[in-house]
Amino acid sequence: MYRKSIAMDVSKNEEVRDIANLTINDLSSVRKEGMLTKLSGGKHAMMKNWRKRWCVCTNEGVYYFHEATEKCKGFIPFAQYRNASLAGDDHKKPNCFKLFAKNSPSLRQYVFVAESDVEMKSWMDILNKVLGDRDVLMNSFRRVTHTFRNTFLTTADDSARRIFRSLYVNVAEARDVRTEKHSGVPLNVYAVVDIASYQFRTRTKKKTIEPFWGEDFSVDLDPSVALPNIRVALWNEDKRIGRTLLGQVTIPISSLGAESSQQWHPVMPPGQEDSVYIAGDVHLKIVSRPQQKLLAVRVLDARNLPQRNKDGSGADPYLEIAFQGTVKKTKVIKQNLNPVWNEEFLFHYHDAPESFTVKCYDWDLLREHDYMGQFEVHLKDIKPEVPNDLRFILAPPSSAGPDPASASGEGGKSPSQSNSNSRGNLRLTLKYTEDVILPAGSYNNMFRFLSLPEGIEMVKAMSGVISSSEDRVDLADAFVHSYEAGAGAEQLFEGLMDLEINSTEDPRVIFRGNSLGTKGLDLYMKLVGSTYLSYVLAPFVSQVYAQKKSCEVDPTQLEPGEEVEKNVARLMQLVQQVVDTIFKSADMCPSSLRAIFKHIQMLINKKWPEDDKAKYSAVSGFIFLRFFCAAILSPKLFDLAPDHPDAAVSRTLKLVAKTVQNLANLVVFEAKEPHLKVMNTLLESNMDRMKTFLDTISSSKQSKQSYSLSPESHKRAQLGGAASGGFEGLIGSTPMLPFTQIPDRELACIHRHLIKNKDKLTSTFPPKIFPWCVHTLAMLDDLEMSNLIIALNTKSSHALDVSSLPVRESSIITLPKSQYQLNLTTASYDRT
Repeated sequence: MYRKSIAMDVSKNEEVRDIANLTINDLSSVRKEGMLTKLSGGKHAMMKNWRKRWCVCTNEGVYYFHEATEKCKGFIPFAQYRNASLAGDDHKKPNCFKLFAKNSPSLRQYVFVAESDVEMKSWMDILNKVLGDRDVLMNSFRRVTHTFRNTFLTTADDSARRIFRSLYVNVAEARDVRTEKHSGVPLNVYAVVDIASYQFRTRTKKKTIEPFWGEDFSVDLDPSVALPNIRVALWNEDKRIGRTLLGQVTIPISSLGAESSQQWHPVMPPGQEDSVYIAGDVHLKIVSRPQQKLLAVRVLDARNLPQRNKDGSGADPYLEIAFQGTVKKTKVIKQNLNPVWNEEFLFHYHDAPESFTVKCYDWDLLREHDYMGQFEVHLKDIKPEVPNDLRFILAPPSSAGPDPASASGEGGKSPSQSNSNSRGNLRLTLKYTEDVILPAGSYNNMFRFLSLPEGIEMVKAMSGVISSSEDRVDLADAFVHSYEAGAGAEQLFEGLMDLEINSTEDPRVIFRGNSLGTKGLDLYMKLVGSTYLSYVLAPFVSQVYAQKKSCEVDPTQLEPGEEVEKNVARLMQLVQQVVDTIFKSADMCPSSLRAIFKHIQMLINKKWPEDDKAKYSAVSGFIFLRFFCAAILSPKLFDLAPDHPDAAVSRTLKLVAKTVQNLANLVVFEAKEPHLKVMNTLLESNMDRMKTFLDTISSSKQSKQSYSLSPESHKRAQLGGAASGGFEGLIGSTPMLPFTQIPDRELACIHRHLIKNKDKLTSTFPPKIFPWCVHTLAMLDDLEMSNLIIALNTKSSHALDVSSLPVRESSIITLPKSQYQLNLTTASYDRT
């Protein structure tokens, strides 16, 4: 059947209305059709009118036709929209609903009015069902093809190595935020992170000079172009004068090391960013003895200095202390971004100076030493006769100042900061990762090894040796994607939950920490449950955003004219509404999550059979604390809303989330929060329903609606039993998945962490005692050998030092423990 094609200019988010000849009979896959009243005029139109349109919902989108002529007037593509829900009070029409766009303010949000309440609900159910089915299909497609992210930006040759770059940014907090003319005045502050073509915005923190965000952002970077800069700008949001740029921090990604960097950065006024990147802080211990006219300065260390050496080896820093015309220098610490000096300098004086200056330089043998920043120490801020333990931020000359937190942990701020022309200080955590992916097929053995009992033991061992929280998240994400693409994430979490529960003595603190297991399940719930979450909570969140009605129940925070009784009733209605929706969705919970929760309850009952609440709190700690309630508190981070909520809506969502979480914990409010004790009646009346919900999602009963991102056609690896004869014998002739389904990027990440923690792993789990460790080391040997051969294949000849390689038979080549010369032309090895 012929149907005229409909072109979409996605880059401009506008419809190209080449649909004049389209008729209703041309449409296929029709899910629903009927008369609706549509708000016309477009997003930016001056005049908007309500017009009746015959609307047809298909799998691709909604077509709407003229009521009399049946001429097609337009098309709404589902690819750009996420859900349909109540339109709120903005349009003041009954039976009014809206199609919400996917996190793009430039996209039009379509508003419709149905002829009755029943018809409105029918349209919303059909639209949400089709949108949900599309999300499952698209996410399944992404799971199959996600290993090709950025691949063809580097090479189209599967025999070559590829590079994947990623950047993690945590915008933590700011201190002493100020405008050009005023300091100490509370502001409404938010941060905008710019990285190449990506832009992220934090929520606005109201009436403060010390905003705290703690928001994370991650991006994949194009490996075919030069590394960009990170630009973080602070803005003030004022209803009278609009938005004002306070200042910004600019950081070259090339200056970041392999480890995560957490430090304070001076916020420079617009247009005054220094051309040379300066970062880091210096730790001093200062003793002033005015009666003896003596100043003792002990230089302890510095941290988080930027890269300066062109060979990537870090920097060669030293310090200069300038005191009343006398300059003293520390020794040079070679190739170190966190140098330790521990040197003491004495300065005698006749008249006490107001301050002295400390400058940092990168030493060079043949050229001028590179400037790395400075700071000024004001003696009036130094307490006499006692050690002053302080850290100072390195900054350009006009903005140098002390760290907002002293080294002693008191969190104090020096008054001398008011002399700086910076607009405050911003604390960021940054981590740049560059993974080298080996060619197609290199990770086959590793992929199969993970699904064997030995692989699960290796994962559990890594849980104990990973100490960095960033590494834990990185590794958890890699394991989750690798197991989901292979033997199934249920197998991964059975092992990790066993480890977590067996190592916990008190059921009241189960799953409270950020272990590899808890972080992994946190990520997995978002991976397979995002569409389920949107189906359950998106309409509720949209309603709260649209109503903007106060639910404040704390008498000390009421606005003038508010009545606490009305707010309590409104809050109760919202809480009951959202818990009813959650309880009704139990049969829709993804089957893979239900299997994991069932295993958790089984382990809890086995270890603490006498504790009636433990099995419920263990499951609710995931599905509510880390999923439902977290999404209610931060809907934008879970893709439930296009923007962060304003202060009033945020307060409402916080009260709802707090009440729902108490219900999930099966506890009532007590004296700690007396204003919320009015919610206890609602909590007590719903506790049995909560237990039923938690038991239902912890059963093996098949979900009525699966929201798992894994497609039905996705075949898992059929893994055979372990055999003898080394690593190759262990995995035997196990069938292999097609290359497109092997998550090579995640496997490369696991490989990187195994190499990084190899010594710690083997010392904690000696191979002679733990057989799985032998297989792990053999697997790493195979990967390292593959990497070596590929590197050699990029040159015509190369001297190969194999003295550090293990003596063992490899499936690639045999290398004795000696020196070899490789001739790539004849592919032969000659003993030197």
